[in-house]
Amino acid sequence: MKYVILFFASTALAATLSLQTKAQQPNKSAGTPSAPDSLSTVTEKLRSAIGDCPFNCSVRVEDVACVFRPALWAGLPVTFRVSWSQSKDGKARAFVMKDGHFSELVDDKDARLLAGNMTTMERGYGITFKGPDDAFAKGAPFYISDLAFESPTVFHFTVASNPAVAADRGAVAIQETGEGYNMGVVADAVNSDTKPQRLTKTLTTPLDQKKKTYLFLVDSHGCVLSNDLLLDSRAGSKQ
Repeated sequence: MKYVILFFASTALAATLSLQTKAQQPNKSAGTPSAPDSLSTVTEKLRSAIGDCPFNCSVRVEDVACVFRPALWAGLPVTFRVSWSQSKDGKARAFVMKDGHFSELVDDKDARLLAGNMTTMERGYGITFKGPDDAFAKGAPFYISDLAFESPTVFHFTVASNPAVAADRGAVAIQETGEGYNMGVVADAVNSDTKPQRLTKTLTTPLDQKKKTYLFLVDSHGCVLSNDLLLDSRAGSKQ
Protein backbone atom coordinates (compact mmCIF):
# COMPACT_ATOMS: atom_id res chain seq x y z
CA MET A 1 0.00 0.00 0.00
CA LYS A 2 1.08 3.60 -0.31
CA TYR A 3 0.06 6.94 1.09
CA VAL A 4 0.46 10.45 -0.25
CA ILE A 5 1.63 13.35 1.87
CA LEU A 6 0.94 16.89 0.70
CA PHE A 7 3.58 19.28 2.00
CA PHE A 8 3.15 23.06 2.23
CA ALA A 9 6.24 25.25 2.60
CA SER A 10 4.45 27.89 4.65
CA THR A 11 3.87 25.32 7.39
CA ALA A 12 7.41 23.96 7.33
CA LEU A 13 6.41 20.74 5.62
CA ALA A 14 3.46 20.01 7.92
CA ALA A 15 1.90 16.87 6.46
CA THR A 16 -1.65 16.09 5.38
CA LEU A 17 -1.87 12.36 4.90
CA SER A 18 -3.96 10.24 2.57
CA LEU A 19 -3.71 6.60 1.60
CA GLN A 20 -4.26 4.97 -1.76
CA THR A 21 -5.36 1.36 -2.04
CA LYS A 22 -3.23 0.08 -4.90
CA ALA A 23 -0.57 -2.31 -3.61
CA GLN A 24 2.95 -1.43 -4.64
CA GLN A 25 5.99 -3.53 -3.92
CA PRO A 26 9.58 -3.10 -5.10
CA ASN A 27 10.39 -4.84 -8.38
CA LYS A 28 12.99 -7.55 -8.40
CA SER A 29 15.25 -7.62 -11.44
CA ALA A 30 17.30 -10.53 -12.67
CA GLY A 31 21.05 -10.65 -12.27
CA THR A 32 23.30 -9.22 -9.59
CA PRO A 33 21.89 -5.89 -8.35
CA SER A 34 24.17 -2.89 -7.96
CA ALA A 35 24.74 -1.36 -4.54
CA PRO A 36 21.79 0.78 -3.39
CA ASP A 37 22.15 4.53 -3.10
CA SER A 38 22.86 5.85 0.39
CA LEU A 39 21.18 8.66 2.30
CA SER A 40 24.19 10.89 1.69
CA THR A 41 23.92 10.29 -2.07
CA VAL A 42 20.20 11.11 -2.02
CA THR A 43 20.86 14.27 0.02
CA GLU A 44 23.52 15.56 -2.36
CA LYS A 45 21.34 14.94 -5.43
CA LEU A 46 18.48 16.80 -3.80
CA ARG A 47 20.82 19.63 -2.85
CA SER A 48 21.92 20.05 -6.45
CA ALA A 49 18.28 20.47 -7.55
CA ILE A 50 16.61 22.42 -4.74
CA GLY A 51 19.56 23.95 -2.88
CA ASP A 52 20.73 23.64 0.70
CA CYS A 53 17.96 25.80 2.16
CA PRO A 54 14.70 25.04 0.30
CA PHE A 55 11.15 26.14 1.14
CA ASN A 56 12.17 29.67 2.15
CA CYS A 57 14.73 28.17 4.54
CA SER A 58 11.99 26.69 6.71
CA VAL A 59 13.80 23.33 6.53
CA ARG A 60 17.21 21.97 5.56
CA VAL A 61 17.74 19.71 2.59
CA GLU A 62 18.58 16.94 5.09
CA ASP A 63 15.02 17.25 6.43
CA VAL A 64 13.66 16.77 2.91
CA ALA A 65 15.86 13.71 2.32
CA CYS A 66 14.22 11.95 5.27
CA VAL A 67 11.14 11.23 3.12
CA PHE A 68 13.19 8.47 1.47
CA ARG A 69 13.54 6.43 4.67
CA PRO A 70 10.99 3.78 3.55
CA ALA A 71 13.18 3.10 0.51
CA LEU A 72 16.39 3.05 2.52
CA TRP A 73 15.02 0.93 5.36
CA ALA A 74 12.72 -1.47 3.55
CA GLY A 75 13.34 -1.14 -0.20
CA LEU A 76 9.91 0.40 -0.77
CA PRO A 77 9.27 2.83 -3.65
CA VAL A 78 9.20 6.54 -2.81
CA THR A 79 8.35 9.46 -5.11
CA PHE A 80 8.90 13.04 -3.97
CA ARG A 81 7.74 15.91 -6.20
CA VAL A 82 8.56 19.60 -5.89
CA SER A 83 6.87 22.53 -7.61
CA TRP A 84 8.64 24.90 -9.98
CA SER A 85 8.92 27.48 -7.19
CA GLN A 86 11.09 25.14 -5.10
CA SER A 87 13.65 24.07 -7.72
CA LYS A 88 16.80 25.99 -8.62
CA ASP A 89 15.98 26.11 -12.34
CA GLY A 90 12.27 26.90 -12.00
CA LYS A 91 11.05 23.49 -13.23
CA ALA A 92 8.82 21.08 -11.31
CA ARG A 93 10.64 17.85 -10.53
CA ALA A 94 10.00 14.29 -9.42
CA PHE A 95 12.61 12.45 -7.36
CA VAL A 96 12.11 8.70 -7.36
CA MET A 97 13.76 5.96 -5.33
CA LYS A 98 12.93 2.45 -6.49
CA ASP A 99 14.77 -0.83 -6.00
CA GLY A 100 17.31 1.12 -3.96
CA HIS A 101 18.25 3.59 -6.68
CA PHE A 102 17.56 7.31 -6.85
CA SER A 103 16.53 9.13 -10.05
CA GLU A 104 15.32 12.60 -11.00
CA LEU A 105 13.12 13.90 -13.82
CA VAL A 106 11.34 17.08 -14.84
CA ASP A 107 7.65 16.75 -13.92
CA ASP A 108 5.44 19.01 -16.05
CA LYS A 109 2.20 17.02 -15.73
CA ASP A 110 1.17 17.46 -12.09
CA ALA A 111 -1.26 20.40 -12.06
CA ARG A 112 -0.89 20.78 -8.30
CA LEU A 113 2.85 21.35 -8.62
CA LEU A 114 2.53 23.66 -11.60
CA ALA A 115 -0.08 25.78 -9.85
CA GLY A 116 1.71 26.75 -6.67
CA ASN A 117 4.09 26.41 -3.77
CA MET A 118 3.55 22.72 -3.03
CA THR A 119 5.28 19.36 -2.91
CA THR A 120 3.90 15.81 -2.75
CA MET A 121 5.32 12.55 -1.46
CA GLU A 122 4.19 8.96 -2.12
CA ARG A 123 5.66 5.98 -0.36
CA GLY A 124 5.05 2.27 -0.39
CA TYR A 125 3.51 0.84 2.77
CA GLY A 126 5.16 -2.02 4.60
CA ILE A 127 8.15 -0.89 6.64
CA THR A 128 8.97 -4.00 8.65
CA PHE A 129 11.97 -5.02 10.72
CA LYS A 130 12.96 -8.33 12.30
CA GLY A 131 12.92 -6.62 15.68
CA PRO A 132 14.21 -3.54 17.50
CA ASP A 133 17.87 -4.47 16.98
CA ASP A 134 17.34 -4.69 13.22
CA ALA A 135 15.41 -1.39 13.20
CA PHE A 136 18.08 0.42 15.16
CA ALA A 137 20.91 -1.00 13.05
CA LYS A 138 19.21 0.54 10.00
CA GLY A 139 18.88 3.90 11.72
CA ALA A 140 15.20 3.93 12.72
CA PRO A 141 14.68 6.12 15.81
CA PHE A 142 11.78 4.00 17.12
CA TYR A 143 10.38 0.48 16.90
CA ILE A 144 6.72 -0.22 17.66
CA SER A 145 5.34 -3.66 18.55
CA ASP A 146 2.99 -5.70 20.76
CA LEU A 147 -0.20 -4.14 19.44
CA ALA A 148 -3.33 -5.28 21.31
CA PHE A 149 -6.90 -3.96 21.37
CA GLU A 150 -8.75 -3.61 24.67
CA SER A 151 -11.97 -2.56 22.91
CA PRO A 152 -12.97 -1.39 19.40
CA THR A 153 -11.67 2.09 20.24
CA VAL A 154 -8.83 1.46 22.70
CA PHE A 155 -5.53 -0.22 21.90
CA HIS A 156 -2.09 -0.58 23.47
CA PHE A 157 1.35 -0.78 21.86
CA THR A 158 5.00 -0.72 22.86
CA VAL A 159 7.58 1.81 21.68
CA ALA A 160 11.31 1.10 21.93
CA SER A 161 13.74 3.99 21.38
CA ASN A 162 17.05 3.81 19.52
CA PRO A 163 19.75 4.93 21.98
CA ALA A 164 22.11 5.85 19.13
CA VAL A 165 19.73 8.20 17.27
CA ALA A 166 19.13 11.75 18.44
CA ALA A 167 15.34 11.83 18.02
CA ASP A 168 13.86 13.30 21.17
CA ARG A 169 10.27 12.66 20.20
CA GLY A 170 7.89 11.47 17.54
CA ALA A 171 4.15 11.70 17.00
CA VAL A 172 1.64 8.90 16.62
CA ALA A 173 0.23 8.74 13.08
CA ILE A 174 -2.91 6.75 12.25
CA GLN A 175 -3.66 6.38 8.56
CA GLU A 176 -6.73 4.83 6.97
CA THR A 177 -6.81 3.38 3.47
CA GLY A 178 -9.81 3.43 1.20
CA GLU A 179 -11.20 4.84 -1.98
CA GLY A 180 -10.98 8.60 -2.30
CA TYR A 181 -9.27 10.98 0.08
CA ASN A 182 -8.76 10.14 3.73
CA MET A 183 -7.29 12.40 6.37
CA GLY A 184 -4.55 11.07 8.58
CA VAL A 185 -4.45 11.70 12.33
CA VAL A 186 -1.14 12.92 13.71
CA ALA A 187 -1.13 13.59 17.43
CA ASP A 188 0.09 12.34 20.81
CA ALA A 189 3.81 13.03 21.15
CA VAL A 190 6.03 10.08 22.06
CA ASN A 191 9.25 10.95 23.87
CA SER A 192 12.43 8.94 23.51
CA ASP A 193 13.18 6.76 26.54
CA THR A 194 15.90 4.38 27.66
CA LYS A 195 13.28 1.70 28.38
CA PRO A 196 10.40 0.38 26.22
CA GLN A 197 7.18 2.32 26.79
CA ARG A 198 3.73 0.74 26.90
CA LEU A 199 1.31 3.31 25.47
CA THR A 200 -2.46 3.50 25.08
CA LYS A 201 -4.37 5.21 22.28
CA THR A 202 -8.11 5.90 22.27
CA LEU A 203 -9.87 6.36 18.94
CA THR A 204 -12.83 8.72 18.59
CA THR A 205 -14.73 6.10 16.54
CA PRO A 206 -14.22 2.37 15.90
CA LEU A 207 -12.11 1.35 12.92
CA ASP A 208 -13.80 0.65 9.62
CA GLN A 209 -12.93 -3.03 9.14
CA LYS A 210 -13.64 -2.75 5.42
CA LYS A 211 -10.56 -0.58 5.15
CA LYS A 212 -7.01 -0.95 6.40
CA THR A 213 -5.58 1.41 8.98
CA TYR A 214 -1.92 1.71 9.91
CA LEU A 215 0.00 2.95 12.92
CA PHE A 216 3.49 4.47 12.76
CA LEU A 217 5.50 7.37 14.20
CA VAL A 218 6.43 10.54 12.31
CA ASP A 219 8.52 13.64 12.97
CA SER A 220 7.55 17.31 12.59
CA HIS A 221 8.27 17.17 8.85
CA GLY A 222 5.97 14.19 8.29
CA CYS A 223 8.87 11.75 7.83
CA VAL A 224 8.49 8.25 9.25
CA LEU A 225 10.43 7.35 12.39
CA SER A 226 9.40 3.72 12.83
CA ASN A 227 8.00 0.59 11.26
CA ASP A 228 4.32 0.36 10.23
CA LEU A 229 1.73 -1.74 12.08
CA LEU A 230 -1.66 -2.76 10.70
CA LEU A 231 -4.45 -1.91 13.15
CA ASP A 232 -7.15 -4.54 13.52
CA SER A 233 -9.65 -4.21 16.37
CA ARG A 234 -11.24 -7.63 15.93
CA ALA A 235 -11.13 -9.88 18.99
CA GLY A 236 -7.78 -11.49 19.57
CA SER A 237 -5.93 -9.17 17.24
CA LYS A 238 -2.33 -8.91 18.30
CA GLN A 239 1.01 -7.97 16.62
